Amino acid sequence: MATGFFVFFSLIAGLVGIAASVSGLNNVLQWNTSNLLSSAASSIMAWSLTLLAMGLT
Repeated sequence: MATGFFVFFSLIAGLVGIAASVSGLNNVLQWNTSNLLSSAASSIMAWSLTLLAMGLT
């Protein structure tokens, strides 16, 4: 019954993880403080969604 929710959350976590990777690469290329903060925020969000997809929260 809960498998559909886990699949849904894992797909969302994967997409947010890809966005966090792109944001991190953008931070490496531009190296600004504002880019660093947005990269850190998106990576923390991707990490927490990954934990949610694994069922740990």
